[in-house]
Amino acid sequence: MLDLKKRIQNLVGPHQPTEDDFSFLQPGGNDHLIQFAFLNSSDEYLELGPWDRYNLLLAELSAQTEIEFILDDDSRFATYTNKNEKGGKNVQVVMDLRDDHLIVIYFFGESKTCQKTNQKLFEFSAFSPCFLNTSALIQIAGMLESVSLLQYNFEQQPSMFIEPVVMKGKLTGNLAHQICFEYARLYEPYFCVEKIAGQTMEGTQGTISFQDTGVMQVDSSRLSDFLKMAEPVFEILKNRYQNLLENCVIQWQPNPGQLMLTYSGSPLNLFLATPIDKIAGAVKLFASGQKKLPLVGSAERVSRKLWSIKTSDLNTSEQIELEISANLIRIFLKEKSAIPLLDGVEHYIRQHISAELESNSL
Repeated sequence: MLDLKKRIQNLVGPHQPTEDDFSFLQPGGNDHLIQFAFLNSSDEYLELGPWDRYNLLLAELSAQTEIEFILDDDSRFATYTNKNEKGGKNVQVVMDLRDDHLIVIYFFGESKTCQKTNQKLFEFSAFSPCFLNTSALIQIAGMLESVSLLQYNFEQQPSMFIEPVVMKGKLTGNLAHQICFEYARLYEPYFCVEKIAGQTMEGTQGTISFQDTGVMQVDSSRLSDFLKMAEPVFEILKNRYQNLLENCVIQWQPNPGQLMLTYSGSPLNLFLATPIDKIAGAVKLFASGQKKLPLVGSAERVSRKLWSIKTSDLNTSEQIELEISANLIRIFLKEKSAIPLLDGVEHYIRQHISAELESNSL
């Protein structure tokens, strides 16, 4: 954290030189904002040295978004400064490149400009926002001194289930803290958290928030407190994506010492808390290009109670395969590049289908 803190201080510069550990931003429209992103690049990138790899990556980023980052000499960080029309600096960005698969982007400056710049970065095909699922957000909530905002959203998919289940709400104030953990215990299959906010253990005056889109934001904070809170979030996401890469991407690999290939990787199993009433509706959902789930593919009936679906994202053409029965949905990842698609599918499932991932999956 010390290297990152120094890099940010060198870029932004002290606003309160009398404080040993100053905050760069003050209340009134400015934010610290962090975006956690998955680097969806080809394996050929990893064969290059860090300098060549990230120079190539940033050149492609600039070509697709017109946002030009400058890579540090040691290839660990890249920086970007956006100046307003009067020549002032209204947003500054530090990109942490020290992990092969997760990119952490730190924004400093005017709030709306930070958010617009963050959105524009995702026009780059190699970046996708990390998904903080409900279990991750509840784990983060347990690290806060108190939860002051809880936003959750679940509505059972009507094309699959006869009985409607709706669990939506937004709570603020002291009640949010108790409800957050109580609902997580009582209504796990239906409790889909979109956003939490609260105060950190360090007792900062500002409010820190976390969204399921991998965004972390605070309106006023000491820099070291903010970076310290980002560390466990990074570890949660690193464990998620490392597990997907190592255990869930299904592929053929050479078997050392033998002239043969071995099959590695396991599908993700989603056990349904409520059995699917209308299998045909589930098949259509994952294969016919719905507005909120833009997947198009072909379905094959394996048996009376089991369907197999090969489906692709309309926007990226990435593919996943699914097996659907009344009590179980299995998801097969054949490529690392399909992980962002999995994030989107899991996000949709958690909002509309009462299912639980097996404990060793994510």
